[in-house]
Amino acid sequence: MVFLFILLIIILLITSKIKIEISNFKFTSKKIKSSYLNDKYNIKIEFVILSKIPILWVNINKKKIQKLEESGKFKNININFKNVKKDISIKKIKQVQKQINIQIKKFNLKLELGTDSTILTSMIIPTISSIISIILARKRIEPSNSYLRIKPIYNKRKFTKS
Repeated sequence: MVFLFILLIIILLITSKIKIEISNFKFTSKKIKSSYLNDKYNIKIEFVILSKIPILWVNINKKKIQKLEESGKFKNININFKNVKKDISIKKIKQVQKQINIQIKKFNLKLELGTDSTILTSMIIPTISSIISIILARKRIEPSNSYLRIKPIYNKRKFTKS
């Protein structure tokens, strides 16, 4: 009986997935009302078994993050990256990538990006859109479930004096 229970738990863990859904996420490089993010973003993280049954879920939004900041539980967190091993190679990264099976079912991205340099902006936009397109093609997402729009924002400085 105990063996069957343990076997059932192992099967459920093997067929489980973590779903992450990000909605209304807007980030700007300029501070608007003392924040870089908009107020209405929502990040939903679900632990799902058998691809449909949610077991555990967490919604993260601005109000919950403010409550955590006010509680003071995360004030003294220091991350020291000096202790991280420096022998991470591309082969190890590829091995980990093969072991993690990431599935993207729906992709909707509207990105407006600009830098101080017009030349840099004109180089970054095609690079980012090409990388995202290659990733989406490898994940074999249906075109009806994906939307990608990257709009460059060029600096409006005058280049000649009048």
